[in-house]
Amino acid sequence: MLNQRRASRLAAVCTREAEIRNRLCGRTAGDSVELEEVLAAARNGGDLAAALDKLHGALRTALNDARGLDAYAGDAGTGGRGLFAAGVDRRVPAEPILLCPRQLCQRHEWPGDPASAPLCAVTGDPLLHSEG
Repeated sequence: MLNQRRASRLAAVCTREAEIRNRLCGRTAGDSVELEEVLAAARNGGDLAAALDKLHGALRTALNDARGLDAYAGDAGTGGRGLFAAGVDRRVPAEPILLCPRQLCQRHEWPGDPASAPLCAVTGDPLLHSEG
């Protein structure tokens, strides 16, 4: 099981995969091997924590971005914005919400048009509908 910070980082990988891939492919190494390792570990049950840490490190060092994956998570690693605001009851929300199909990360989306339901970047499966 991932800790909260890593789950937030995995959610960032899922929601912003294309952007992260473009950043990685723009560096001198020119590939996105660290991103592929995260996706493979999530799909196949590998060492996801180590793969996320490696991707975070690659973004921090090779791309000279001190925030690494936290820049994509939108919380700078401090547990900022998320499904619950500080001081708010953290029980299951009363509104319907879409969640990670494997419950690996903290990705969440508000339901919209069923025909355009978001897909998990790791598995390609639609996000799960959860009623509060």
